[in-house]
Amino acid sequence: MSDEFLLKLFEMSGGEYKIFDRYKVGREVGLSNSQTDDIVDDLHNMGLIKKIGTAKILMTFEGKQESERSK
Repeated sequence: MSDEFLLKLFEMSGGEYKIFDRYKVGREVGLSNSQTDDIVDDLHNMGLIKKIGTAKILMTFEGKQESERSK
């Protein structure tokens, strides 16, 4: 499910480095807030996204590369 979340973030950003609300992305792939938090933690620990404040996220360069490989 984290792959799906990362790909949705990539899609929503148009491949650009834009800040998004993590829960909006989670809702787009059918996740609860709790599931979204778990996936964001996993992706953050893998270096694929950066957390900004309590609810905002930003895809990293590595996350963008991973998304492009997964497409």
